[in-house]
Parts: sequence; structure tokens; C-alpha cells
Amino acid sequence: MHILRSMNQLLKEMNNKKRVLVISNNCFSPSDSNGRTLGNLFYGWPKECLAQMCVIAKDPMWELCDNYYCLEDQTVLYAFLHCKKAVGRRLVKQGTTSDSSTSVDTQRKHVGRKNLPRIMMREMVWAAKRWQSKDFEQWVNDFNPELVVLQFGDCSFMIDIALTVAKSRNIPLVVYNTEGYYFFNKFWYYHSAWDAVLFPFFKQSYRKNVRRLMKYAVHSVYLNDELKEDYYEEFHKPSTVIYNSSSMQRFTDPLFADEIPHISYLGGLGHGRDLAIMDVGEVLHSIDERYLIDVYGPAVESVVKKFETAVGMRYHGTVSYDTVKEVMGKSDILFYVEPSSDSDNQLRYGFSTKIADSVISGKCFVLYTPKDLACAKYVFENHCGWTAETKDDLRDVLLRVINNKQEREEILEQAQIVAQKNHSYEGNARKFQTVLQNA
Repeated sequence: MHILRSMNQLLKEMNNKKRVLVISNNCFSPSDSNGRTLGNLFYGWPKECLAQMCVIAKDPMWELCDNYYCLEDQTVLYAFLHCKKAVGRRLVKQGTTSDSSTSVDTQRKHVGRKNLPRIMMREMVWAAKRWQSKDFEQWVNDFNPELVVLQFGDCSFMIDIALTVAKSRNIPLVVYNTEGYYFFNKFWYYHSAWDAVLFPFFKQSYRKNVRRLMKYAVHSVYLNDELKEDYYEEFHKPSTVIYNSSSMQRFTDPLFADEIPHISYLGGLGHGRDLAIMDVGEVLHSIDERYLIDVYGPAVESVVKKFETAVGMRYHGTVSYDTVKEVMGKSDILFYVEPSSDSDNQLRYGFSTKIADSVISGKCFVLYTPKDLACAKYVFENHCGWTAETKDDLRDVLLRVINNKQEREEILEQAQIVAQKNHSYEGNARKFQTVLQNA
């Protein structure tokens, strides 16, 4: 009887779920950090109540959602140049056929670096509204959404699409925001002489669109407390903090079983992180010449060349998420790094998915970052890892991690408490879905 009541309750909850249209740059994807983070929040949501419009269709989560509409940059650009409407793709799983769909190209080809002139040109092309086709309208109507969820990043055109869909149907809109671009005073990717001239115009347009969005949105979900506090001070909108989720399982193998500890870094190497990694290698080398850090992640050729001559490190290139989990399982210490200086504090809000993975992993987690970053504050205040700001701090921290078993056990125990509270994908999905149901 108890089981029957539970099943009936579950069916009732599923039947009461709103039809949610998610609009984002990246599709739900296990191989993309943004796609994986967003997808985790919809864990358990009925497929028939979920649809997604995206720009990049890279490895969609078919088990989560089977109703995707992809409007790629190239498609919109072609429509712009030929003065026609852009017809997107209704994605289907590879190996199946559909009259209205094509198989998924799992990797959009990027043309050049993300520099400010290209970003502004992209915005101009999308602002012509070639995406507003009868095909897209029909797809939205067929789904008949009751709620829009938007993750827009630095893309103003995503805001335009979401507001058009939501306002035309008089349905609520919830914002999922993981970045603080609104508050930055210089361009956040690659910098050139054009930035000083173009960025004020770009920033003015971007901030105007964000204000339009926040005026209409009924609720905002943020990745950490710093983001929530700054956006709330600016817009005074109802908001919730939901940290990155992780499906990582806790590894239970004994730590430091070998004479030489296994130390790893897995993540991006831009924004000066390569220099921070080389600092780690130098400190490890100074402690014991046999010690080194294994580094996994994408790097440009100039960085790879620097790594070839650096001490205390070994570079392995980019690996799959499955390999990431395998490497983490074999590691004793996991690192996260950010540059030691950032004049405009653009990394203040950064909170990598690797932080959630590392906290939950059962491994010793060390951050080599400025102490005022959101991630450093989080780890320090929650006592779920070790933090170091200077090379001297780093040497002291590493010696403690390696030699002080009691300290390791205390911090690892606290890390599991924090992981269960803040990084469980089941728990975070419940928090997020409660926001949606109440919107």
C-alpha cells in the first residue's frame, strides 16, 4: 500500500510539471561544462515537458530531452546575407530518421577567436531577427511552453529570443546566470587595441538588454553568493543560489598509498592559468624533485611549448569527461588554479564545475587562487579544501596535505558534508525545480 501511494504521488508530481522551454547557447550535454551543469538541474523532469532551443548542438543529452531546435550561427549568417528567414534543425538522435530533421552534427566549427569585433558582428547578425521564422514559431507552438528558462552568458541575442517567446505568450521567464559580465569594465576574452574603442558601445548595448531581461524575469538563479549579491543589489529581483552539481562518485581508495603522490589538474588553461600551474610545478619540484603535477586541458601552441621546458609538471592535452573521472580516481591531490593578479577582477565570480567534482570526490582539493575570488571564499569558509594565494602559502599547504593525516581526514569529512548539502545533483535539481514550479 505504501509503495502504491508513493507511485501515485510520483505520477501526480510528474503530471503537474510545467512545460519548460530552455533557451541557451549550448544544448544539454555530458561533454560540455555549461551543458552538463544546466542539464543536471532538470534531473527527473518529464521528457514531454522539456524542450530546448540552442546554438551549439554538441552531444545532446537524449536521455534527458528529445525535443531540440538548433539555430546555428552559420545558418543565421547565411539567412542574413541572403535576406531570408533562417530555418533551424529539429534534432534527432543519430541512427534515426525524420522528415523534418537532420542528424546531429556533434561539433560546431568555430571560426577564429572570440574577439570583440567578431562578437559585435555576431550580435548585429542575430539582431536582424532572421531567426524569427515560421519554422521556429511552429516548433514553439507545437511544444506550447508554460515557462521559459534562459541562460544567456554574454549573448544579447539570446535575451531577445527569450523575451520574444515569453512576452508573445504571456508566460513567465526564469534566468539561470553563471557569469558576472554585466559588471565588467573591459572585454573578457582576448584583448586588442580595438577594445578601448569598441567596448563602451558593446557594454552599453549589453547592459541595456540585461536590464530589459531583468525587468521581465520573475526569478533568477545564480551559481554562487557573490553573483546573487551583486545582481540583487542592482535589480532587487527574487533570487536563489544553486551551486554546481556533480554526478561524481566518491572514490574510496586509500590516499597516498604510493611513495610519490599523484597530483592532477583538470580544466582550462587560459586567462593566465598556465602560469599558475607552472608555479605549482616549481613548488612541487622544490619539495621533492620526484614530485610533479599532471595537467589535462586545452592549451594553445605557445602554452604547450612553455610546458615542455617547465619543471615539476607533465602535460597530457585534452581528454574526455570519462577520462577526467578516471584520472581523478587515481589522484591523491586535485588542483584548481586562477591567476594571482587580475586588475579588473573579472574572475571574481568564477566557480568551475571542477570544484563540485573535486569536493565530492574524496580527494584532497587544493586551490591556488587569489583569496577574494568566489571559489576561494567558498572553500575557505566551508572548510572543504585547502587554499593558497602565494607560492610560499602553496609550499606550506602542500607539506600539510602530504604529511598531516589528521588534518586531511578532518577536511575530507567536512567536504562530504558540503558536497551532500550543495553539490548533489538530485538535491540541486529539487531546489531548481521548486523555483520553476513556483514561478
